[in-house]
Amino acid sequence: MQLRLLNRKFHPLPEAAHQRIAAADAETLRVWGERVLDAKCLEEIWGD
Repeated sequence: MQLRLLNRKFHPLPEAAHQRIAAADAETLRVWGERVLDAKCLEEIWGD
């Protein structure tokens, strides 16, 4: 689901984003999922 949401908002997703999502734990994915609603760029999703 996370990939679908991010791909829809920030299409196309870079390969690094796919890798980051695949390596994330459930809690991190939950946090990122909530950030999708307000984020204007991928960096806002990751919180770096």
